[in-house]
Amino acid sequence: MKVHPLVMVLTGRTDPKDGLESKLSFSHACAVALADRSAGVDQFTDARAVDPAIAALRTRIHPVVDESLGTDQSAVTLMLTDGQRFEARIEHATGSVVNPMSDAALDAKFIALATRTLGADAARTLCTLCRGIDDIDDLGPLFVRAAGGG
Repeated sequence: MKVHPLVMVLTGRTDPKDGLESKLSFSHACAVALADRSAGVDQFTDARAVDPAIAALRTRIHPVVDESLGTDQSAVTLMLTDGQRFEARIEHATGSVVNPMSDAALDAKFIALATRTLGADAARTLCTLCRGIDDIDDLGPLFVRAAGGG
């Protein structure tokens, strides 16, 4: 995979020991994305960081710094054991200024993250409240929900 130099400065950890370190590991993000077809909150836990299958897959991720790439660009080549080769180039990462996340994707990410603290129902309710913030006269209930109350 070809990446902008800053990617390796910020996420160059190759052997994360826990969930926090895995969030700073480009190779872990790639490995869980391949194994789980997802790189969400559940893929950056202590358990996934030390999972032997993920650790083995991380060793097969070989990022190459490419100075010609923008900070939100990447190019990947995936080689399978049978010799098949797949290539893709991302011009603008999801969530970048040029390629923002959709409202549905933002809501799903918010709910996934907030559910860990608030529970699923409260997370969905808080998301709905936030989406309607322009119509709220009193922000108190929103702040109470955000703090895990009522």
